[in-house]
Amino acid sequence: MSVFLLLLACGEGEKDTGEVLQNIAPVIEWSVPTERVVDGQDLPLFVQIIDADGINSAQVFFREIGSAYWETLELVDSGDAWSTTIPSLTEPGIELYFKAEDTGEPIATTLFPNRGPSEPFVVQVDPQSLPIPFSESFDLDESQLTLLDRDWWTPSETRNTYAWMLNESRTHTGTHAVNHLRGSDGMPELRDWLISPPLDFSTEEGVMVGWWEYGLAVDDMVEHSLWVSTGSRLPDDGDYQQVELLDSPPSGEWGRHRYVDLSSFAGEEQVYIGWRWVGSNSDEWSIDDVIVKSLAPDIAIDVITNSTNPLEPGGIADISVILENQTAGQADGCATDVYFPTGAAPSESSISDWSISGGETIFQDFAVI
Repeated sequence: MSVFLLLLACGEGEKDTGEVLQNIAPVIEWSVPTERVVDGQDLPLFVQIIDADGINSAQVFFREIGSAYWETLELVDSGDAWSTTIPSLTEPGIELYFKAEDTGEPIATTLFPNRGPSEPFVVQVDPQSLPIPFSESFDLDESQLTLLDRDWWTPSETRNTYAWMLNESRTHTGTHAVNHLRGSDGMPELRDWLISPPLDFSTEEGVMVGWWEYGLAVDDMVEHSLWVSTGSRLPDDGDYQQVELLDSPPSGEWGRHRYVDLSSFAGEEQVYIGWRWVGSNSDEWSIDDVIVKSLAPDIAIDVITNSTNPLEPGGIADISVILENQTAGQADGCATDVYFPTGAAPSESSISDWSISGGETIFQDFAVI
């Protein structure tokens, strides 16, 4: 039997530790803008990208919300940041994510956010707000058919059976008004909204809204109310604040609703005004000629007299003119003139250069001969 002895000897050279060297991927930093982004606006992007090996390329991938297709823009190294601009954003917004590759060996790649197209950033885009003063007659322009064509929304909190609609048969001025039918028996309570386009109060110190209205079956009215949102346009999102419960409209005729003060929302860039009808088999409500403008006096006038019988020739009666300022707007340099078509003449026909504060009621007396 033979025996063989094999001896192995190793020197003190390099040892294989089994470790694999890794190339660290780039670090990307960017935050969704906190300022309001509006329809048609460009979105500049300034992105921080850091990698010890240097950056080979960087891109932003973006698409409109709801779209299936991604577009790409290259990011350019501008020294302080990697930058580009996404042009002309549209409602309701865009989704985006970033990709960067370094110059290492092997190349390391980063997506930001980490899941890229699966969980992208979302940039909400708001509609352009309309400036003040704003007026709406509900008359249709060429090619317009519906309230939505005029950017008025009519959501319902329950069932969309008796939503606000355009009406040609009963208008205050022009060819159209909006109307809510009274409903019918056996229906659950409806809560139907008429919501304005977005309005810009950012340059205003005081704002008010007024309109003309018409009612039928007003004794059956359950609730009319006025609301404002500076957030979402849809009531279901919970951003609307009730401004006021409204009195019933004139029955069988058009009447101007007094102006409602919205000054608590002055300075806001996006304001939605909502009229809400509540009921089932209730009243019918029409609205026309809405106007939103800077806060100003809204003076209601009434006249009373101490005479209950027709005046005899040469007789004297006193009348009082009651002036009530229904808003917070101050009025200065005013004048009151009293005229009678025939048969009487006031001993004093005019009171001039008077003032009235917001919410104030004043009385002016005239003797009539």
